[in-house]
Amino acid sequence: MAVVIHKILNNNVIVTEDANKNEIVIMGRGIAFGKKSGDIVEDNRIQKIFHLDRGEANSRFQEIIRDISPEVLQVSDEIVSEARIALDKNLNDLIYVNICDHINTAVLNYKKGIVVRNALLDEVKRFYPKEYGIGQMALKTVSVNLGVELPDDEAGFIAMHLINAQIEGNARVDKITELIQQILDIVRKHYRMEMDEDSVYYYRFITHLKFFAQRLFNNNAYQDSTDDELLLLIQTKYKNAYDCVDRIGRFIRKNYGYTLSNDEILHLTIHVEQIGKIKEKGGQ
Repeated sequence: MAVVIHKILNNNVIVTEDANKNEIVIMGRGIAFGKKSGDIVEDNRIQKIFHLDRGEANSRFQEIIRDISPEVLQVSDEIVSEARIALDKNLNDLIYVNICDHINTAVLNYKKGIVVRNALLDEVKRFYPKEYGIGQMALKTVSVNLGVELPDDEAGFIAMHLINAQIEGNARVDKITELIQQILDIVRKHYRMEMDEDSVYYYRFITHLKFFAQRLFNNNAYQDSTDDELLLLIQTKYKNAYDCVDRIGRFIRKNYGYTLSNDEILHLTIHVEQIGKIKEKGGQ
C-alpha cells in the first residue's frame, strides 16, 4: 500500500503515519528523491519501517537520522534486532537512537583515525559478558557490511547501550558498574583474597549486585520481610560474612545515603558467605 510523505528527512528517509495515525519513520534508498511532502511513495520503495512508540525516542531518532547513511541505519537495525533475540528482554525504544548514533559516530571516528578508549571495558567484560558478546558480534556486522574494523572498545560501548536499554528509571550502567566494583573491593579486602570469577557463586553474586545497584540508583527501597530474629540468626551463623556486609552497608550509607534493609543484609550475607567458602576450599 502506498504511503503519503509527511516529512522528508533526507533522500533516503521520510516520516509518515501508519493505519492507526501513529508517526513512523520509513527508510529506502532514494525514496524521497525528487519528492515533497504530500507526495505518494510506493511500497516497493520501502526497505525498513521504524516504529518508535516513545515520543522522546521518535523525535531524537528523526533528529540524528538526517545525517546517517542507509547502510549505517541498516546495520544498526540488524544489531538491535539480534540483541533483542539474544537477550530475550525488553529494550526501550531509545536503543535504536543510541545504537544508530553510536555506530555512525564510531565509523566517522575510524575514518578520521580517532580511537576512543573505553575506561570501563574490563568491567563490562566481567560483569556483563552476554551484552559484551553481542557487542563483539556487532563489530563483525559492521566489518562485513561497512568494511570498518572497529576496536574492541566499541564492543564495550555497544554493550553499555544495551545494558542501559534494559534499565528502567535513572540508573546508569557506569554508576552501577562503579558501585559493583566498590563492593567487590570491600569483599576482597575483608577476606584478603582474589575471587574466582569462573565460580557459579561469583556469577550469582554479581547478578544480585546488578539488581541491588539498580534499586539503589532508582531509589526503589526493598520491601522488608526479614525480622530481627532471623537476621540475628544469620549474624551468628555467618559472622565473618555478616561483618563484611556491615562494612559494605556503612560504605553505602556514607557514600550513597542509602541504608540497607534487613532483606538486603540477609541476601548479601548469604552471597558473601558463599564467596568466602571458595577461599576456605582453596579457591575451588
